[in-house]
Amino acid sequence: MKTISKLEGTQKDVNSALSKYSKLLEKSFNPDISKAYRNIDFDIHTVNRIIADHFYQEGQFILGDCFVDEPEAAAKKSPFLEMYQILEAIRSQNLEPALQWATTNHEKLKQNGSDIELKLHRLQFVEILKKCGRDEALKYARAFLAPFAASHIAEVQKLMACLLWAGRLDSSPYAELLSPMNWDKLAEELTQQFCHLIGQSYESPLSVTVAAGVQGLPTLLKLMNGKKQEWHVA
Repeated sequence: MKTISKLEGTQKDVNSALSKYSKLLEKSFNPDISKAYRNIDFDIHTVNRIIADHFYQEGQFILGDCFVDEPEAAAKKSPFLEMYQILEAIRSQNLEPALQWATTNHEKLKQNGSDIELKLHRLQFVEILKKCGRDEALKYARAFLAPFAASHIAEVQKLMACLLWAGRLDSSPYAELLSPMNWDKLAEELTQQFCHLIGQSYESPLSVTVAAGVQGLPTLLKLMNGKKQEWHVA
């Protein structure tokens, strides 16, 4: 009986503490959502530039032009116009613009530790082998893959082995080189490297900011309603 009485007493203490929990939350957190921000004067020009940058990075050039004047718009969207022209060519399985860009930025890409130039030549080599045969592929390899032999010998050797499977690469140990996914992955990596070289983040800063705000808003709304919080650690 003593044990039961002791448990009942403990349970009462727990219930009492829980009943005070919501009041403690109200004291610890201000439920007024207006306290979560400061009244500041926005620089409309700066805000418009941020929005324009977002649309240019997303390839929405007409929308971006609505937020900045013409001279500034031309300067801001010029690199993204080039990027989307390259990406459009890749979607059409034309690697020439991408290869030209990689050649122009060879040293910068090398300094960043990027091997995208080799990946572009690899895909071009496979396309030539598939469409034009062994002899043309070998010529291409001598001209464009040989310079990478010292730093990427294993990759170059694998591509040379593909020559033995000319006309039947799809049934070879290197059939994955024919996967359409290689084009998508290359386009994504090129976008990342392109943005890096022009000093832009891969993801639009505006998108990241909005996403963070949307993710945090439910918590603020719960605080406003005085509800218990569930903290999630990513």
